[in-house]
This record gives sequence, structure tokens and C-alpha cells, in this order.
Amino acid sequence: MVYAFSKLTWIPLINKLLNIETKGLEKLSNKENYLFAMTHRGGLDFILALAKIVPKTNKKLFTIVHNHYYYAAWPISICYDFLKLSTNKTRKKYNDHLLTVIDKLKQGENVLIFPEGGYTHQKKKVLARGYTGVIRLAIKSKKKIIPIGLTGSDDVYKFPIGSKNPFKFNCKRKITMNFGDPFSVEKYFNLNLNKFNKKNKEILRRVTDDLMMQLSKLTNFKYRPDIVVTKSLFDFVRKV
Repeated sequence: MVYAFSKLTWIPLINKLLNIETKGLEKLSNKENYLFAMTHRGGLDFILALAKIVPKTNKKLFTIVHNHYYYAAWPISICYDFLKLSTNKTRKKYNDHLLTVIDKLKQGENVLIFPEGGYTHQKKKVLARGYTGVIRLAIKSKKKIIPIGLTGSDDVYKFPIGSKNPFKFNCKRKITMNFGDPFSVEKYFNLNLNKFNKKNKEILRRVTDDLMMQLSKLTNFKYRPDIVVTKSLFDFVRKV
């Protein structure tokens, strides 16, 4: 049993304390593995994903986070299988980490990614521009993407953007996790992503935007590709 201790302790506690509504969870099979693409609203998001996806699939859930969050939360990263994605601008470092994620997917593991790259746009009820890495991963691993429209987690836990108190929760507010139909990129499996040409960039951008539009429908949030998450969450933490 994966995460045996967690399944007996904090996972049922989270499900009891928080008002979490799930839609479409029955679409998941424990005989398959997936690349989950979830909207990002706050600091609770990866915990919510674990609490709902792991009991359903009985598989580990590897969550992709930027390297500075990985090191900042290293005790959690060890226990709950975070995968580091370097913010280093060198292509080699970035590609090395992508290969690690691809290997996990090919080995039959579930992986969670936040296409928006962060939640510094939390106060706006919109979806930020999606990064193309999620489509790269799906093509190279030849896996389906399961879009998850998450809403309400930022109303339950606002720190550090909407609140200065890291211990303040509003457990009465509803959180919704809406699991969409599998998003297939099978028609692009033969695309040579080692070529960084204009054609490939246009394809990746278009398919990423298509995925984000699916997430928009699942959340009823407008997709705003003009909003790009570039600031680190630590910029907000330093102001608290």
C-alpha cells in the first residue's frame, strides 16, 4: 500500500475537515497511469491532489515543483515524492529534470504538474498562461493528460498572498476538483521535440492553449494567456 501511514492519518483528516467536492474522479483507473495537469490556486493544492488521487489509483503521485520550493520544503518532498524542476536557465539542467519526469511516467507512475507555473495571480479568478512543458512531457512519455479544474482552495487558505497568517484556514468554504476527460496528444507522438524551430513552438503553444481552454471549462475561469506567472512566490513571502 502506497503512503500507508498517510492513508490512515492525514488523508482521512483532510477529507473530514475540508469541504471538498470531486467531479469525474470515477474516470481514473488504477490500471493506468496519468500526467495530471491541475490549475493552481494556493498552497494546499498538492495536498488536495494527494488526498483524492492516491486513494483512487493506489499509486504514488509525483508532484513537479520548482527547485527553490523543493529545497524549502525538503521534509515534505522526501515523504511525498516531489520532482524538482530547475529554474536554472541552462537548457541542459532543465532537460535533465524533464527526463527524470518522463522516466517516472514511462515506469507507470502518476505525475502532477501545474501548467500555470504558480499562483501569484491568485487574487484574480482567471487562469494564467500555460507553459508548454506539460505538452512536451505528454508527447515524450506518450501518456494521456488528465486535466483537473481546481477552484476554492485559495478561499480556504490564502497565505501568503491573501493573508499574512499562515495558520488561518476557512474550512467552511467549498473546494471543487473537477476531473476532465483525457486530453490526448497522440497525433504529435512523432514530433521531434529536439528541434527548437518555429513550427514546433507554434504546435506546442497551440496545443497548450487547447489544454488550458479545457481547464477553463472545468473551472469556469477565463483563460488569460496575457497573464504570465514569472514572479517567485518567495517575492510575496518576503513582504509578509
